[in-house]
Amino acid sequence: TVLDVGTGSGILAIWCAQAGARKVYAVEATKMSLHARELVKANRVEDVVEVIEGSIEDIELPEK
Repeated sequence: TVLDVGTGSGILAIWCAQAGARKVYAVEATKMSLHARELVKANRVEDVVEVIEGSIEDIELPEK
């Protein structure tokens, strides 16, 4: 499981998924998360990468 804080475009999260990560949480505080979601879908890793918009201090992850 990978936590990518400040994911931006999501490229590192995508690479983690392609490298075999079980789950990747890509956290982005800005509207750049919308672009990251598009790139995740375009790379067909939406089953592994979950893009979460919000500040790391304010969000709650689905697992510990």
